[in-house]
Amino acid sequence: GGADGWVAMSDKGYTIKHNLVSESQLKVEGDVKVFGVFISKPDDNLQCTAERTGSLRWNDKFFESCDGKTDWQPVEFCSRDCAVNALSVPCGVAVKNPCGSNCQQSGTGTNMRQCILNVAYTTCGQPVSDMCGNPCGLEGQFACDATRQDYGGMVIRALSGSQSTAGYEFTVGRAGNADKDTLFLYYKNLGGISQALTSITRIDEEGASGVLFAKPPGQSSATLRVSMFAELTGEYIQLGKTKAASNVYFDGVIDKECPMTFNSGETDGNVTRLCVETPNAQRTITLPNRSGYLVTSGNREDIGSLPGLTGDNVLVYTGQFRDIGDISPPPPPP
Repeated sequence: GGADGWVAMSDKGYTIKHNLVSESQLKVEGDVKVFGVFISKPDDNLQCTAERTGSLRWNDKFFESCDGKTDWQPVEFCSRDCAVNALSVPCGVAVKNPCGSNCQQSGTGTNMRQCILNVAYTTCGQPVSDMCGNPCGLEGQFACDATRQDYGGMVIRALSGSQSTAGYEFTVGRAGNADKDTLFLYYKNLGGISQALTSITRIDEEGASGVLFAKPPGQSSATLRVSMFAELTGEYIQLGKTKAASNVYFDGVIDKECPMTFNSGETDGNVTRLCVETPNAQRTITLPNRSGYLVTSGNREDIGSLPGLTGDNVLVYTGQFRDIGDISPPPPPP
């Protein structure tokens, strides 16, 4: 070997200063004490470079190694023994020793991921287990829709920390098997107040299917109020069920130029639209307290049946004219 520096002999052994470079083999009998980098004297500015890949040093606390790419990294000693408890590894997961090497065996411990996946494939109400047979503490949900579950009423109360005393309860049916297929929404106050707000029933009849929101039995004054912009869209929207018990009230502005369309109950595509010209002042149209026809430019013949307006040309349609001074009356009959 060769040395860049000098070698001194003493009664304590050999002390090598500067660098010791061995181009073939280096044999040391006895203990070797390293202070700093194994290939160099201690140097805080020594960098971990590609030339120092594999170098090992002691930093007064633990060993560090150089991989030639990153900075000095702590060296961790591990066991390559595969005497690992398979129950500590989830079912089906490869068992590895502390050094990360595959031990060619699989874990047998509880695998919660398999448990969650098996919930959907386990018979409703039956205990769920993973692929290794470990109990999961869960119940299966397969075919639960075909099994009747009686949960009673569900009450929703205020979040923790809220000062509200209100609660809302959902129930299906009522005592005595009345309205057994109807969902009821109740207001439940902690002070003992209980009030039915609305009933929700499934609609399944000829020509209609969906949901019916209605007044609860005995709540004639129950009101559903929507205090926000709402849109009702659909091919067919029905307000009310019967003429005797249905009323529609509008307390506001009906928007759009032609807000209403009528088809007289037919679905042939022909409709009558009720349109309003854009007003430039406050206008009022009053429907009289009488039965009869609305007369337009298209049904003037209907006016002939009224007393005092018989004969031809009793009414003159002015078209777009607004000033009656510009209207030329028809000639008198011969």
